[in-house]
Amino acid sequence: MKDPIPSPSPPTPVPSKIPEALQAPTKPVSIGFSLLLTASRTVVFLCSASIGGLLLPLQVEQIDPVNWIRSSMMYMASRAVLQS
Repeated sequence: MKDPIPSPSPPTPVPSKIPEALQAPTKPVSIGFSLLLTASRTVVFLCSASIGGLLLPLQVEQIDPVNWIRSSMMYMASRAVLQS
């Protein structure tokens, strides 16, 4: 009678080559960090939105000085349609 075929040994864990910063998080972040991140993202959004709102009419007025209000409205409407 032949000897039975030995079962394969379980695989040994391979050390991870991914840096710790790129691995899945193992600890939850604090509520303070979440609030600070939310506040900073809100400030960046408000600054970029206000700059665009202030500069856009000036740029459109330079392109079309006679009908700049109508041109601004057409530009903003087309931008809203394209973003949605």
